[in-house]
Amino acid sequence: MYFADYHSLLPVLFAKLFKKKSALILAGYGVTYIPELNYGSFANPIRGFCAGYSISNADYLLPVDGSLITEAKEWVQNIKGEIHIIPYGFDPQKWYCDTPKEKIVLTVGNFDTLQRIRRKGGDFFIEVAKLLPEYRFVMVGVTDSGRELLEKIDNVEFIEKVTQDELRKIYSKAKVYAQFSLHEGFPNVVGEAMLCECIPVGSNANGIPTEIGDCGFILENRDPAEAAKLITKAMNSSDNFGKKARERILTNFLPEMREQGFLKVFQSDKKSEVNSK
Repeated sequence: MYFADYHSLLPVLFAKLFKKKSALILAGYGVTYIPELNYGSFANPIRGFCAGYSISNADYLLPVDGSLITEAKEWVQNIKGEIHIIPYGFDPQKWYCDTPKEKIVLTVGNFDTLQRIRRKGGDFFIEVAKLLPEYRFVMVGVTDSGRELLEKIDNVEFIEKVTQDELRKIYSKAKVYAQFSLHEGFPNVVGEAMLCECIPVGSNANGIPTEIGDCGFILENRDPAEAAKLITKAMNSSDNFGKKARERILTNFLPEMREQGFLKVFQSDKKSEVNSK
């Protein structure tokens, strides 16, 4: 099952009743509560109970990043299942750079409500853009309702939802990719951007530093001036740094690596069942 929430309660419960094994993939929403945004499964008592029961009783917990287990333990004290960290994988045949880089700072998300804009750091992105008028900032995924909520400034361009191929072309042009989220699991957009040789600048939230590693810049404090300095450093870096970002994904986060992670867990479980008979 994907995410711990109300939908995961019955599958975990019935698996337990019928003596079957259950596995739960943990990403961002199902392990948290952000009071100022009223975000996360634990924002609601009923959903929190469902998520908590699922996390506590699943036989396998498969977080996309280790930070999510740490966070889950703040809400669920008696975790019983085996824990295996299996990050997302990204397809290098689908995401690649084929154009010269431009002085563009890009962020991608679903910017449609105030909650999502704030969680994904869309408002913070604009505050940073104000400090760097010499660069073009692009936000992809801004809906009509999102436009009404976001401040308009000259060097920030809003783009609505695009196709995957259109998105790849936008990644290819952008030299810097920024992910200023308050909370994430293991964001796909960061991995996609890095495969397209964008130099990543990201907040110190959950799986973002894991993805970036030493191939980009991590914002330790939520300060627009500090973020602007990091973006300037990234923009002034050699294009080879972007190639290094792609290489990091190729080395650590491919789809077949995720597949092998699942196979290792479930084949091991199958062997254990055979040996116990």
